[in-house]
Amino acid sequence: MGLRFEGTNEIDVPDNGQFDWELGDEFSIEYWMRSTSDCNGGDGRQGLTHPKPHMWTECTGGPGVQGLAVFALIDVDGGRGEDSSDNWPRSNSPVTDGEWHHIVTVKTKTHIHLCVDGIKSSVAKTYTAGFASTTPLNIGYLKLGDGFHYNGDLDEVAYYSKALTDEEVMEHFDRGRMLGEGYCDKRRR
Repeated sequence: MGLRFEGTNEIDVPDNGQFDWELGDEFSIEYWMRSTSDCNGGDGRQGLTHPKPHMWTECTGGPGVQGLAVFALIDVDGGRGEDSSDNWPRSNSPVTDGEWHHIVTVKTKTHIHLCVDGIKSSVAKTYTAGFASTTPLNIGYLKLGDGFHYNGDLDEVAYYSKALTDEEVMEHFDRGRMLGEGYCDKRRR
């Protein structure tokens, strides 16, 4: 079912310290999305000063990469990982086809990963600072300037203070796709 975002609505999850990941912490963000247009992101968090810190999943809009999912992560010092580049993990195919897609972003001690429908893309990244902020988590947009607003449906948005394993990601994807069961479903607990 999910929640429909039409480019103007947005949800803020107030900061409570639960998502103030420190240097060396591992974490994951997971959700289902469905969109047919430029999806300027499903979720994110922008620090008080851009880009410190910056956490964002979105769809790219450039030539040759139109509609590909991408995960960007910048620490509180503005670090983009050890290589200091904008080399971010991307999906292999567009996610703007009007179908439901399972999106999982994972930060481990040595890499950031983006899994789309069970297919994983990874980039080696080690950071020198953490990702703590007093700003809220944004769902359906990123609070940066006028905001990057999402057009489409989001469902089962979940944040974890651990790195989901490949097996957990595939189990969540398979159970949702084949059985219609959600990882947020109380019946599964």
